[in-house]
Amino acid sequence: MCKLCQTKKVIVEHTEIGAVFHPCPNCRSGTDLTPVIRKLEQMLTAEKARLNVHD
Repeated sequence: MCKLCQTKKVIVEHTEIGAVFHPCPNCRSGTDLTPVIRKLEQMLTAEKARLNVHD
C-alpha cells in the first residue's frame, strides 16, 4: 500500500477556496482521473444539499 495516498491514487490538498487534486507521484497512475471525478461529484452533491437546506 502506498503510504502517501493509501491506495486512493490521488492526493487531496484542502485550501481556503476548495480542494486541489494531484495524482500520487508514488503510484505513477496520473492518467486515471476516475477517483478525482468521483470526489468532485461528491463535493458538488454535498454543497448542493447544503445550499438547499438554507433555502
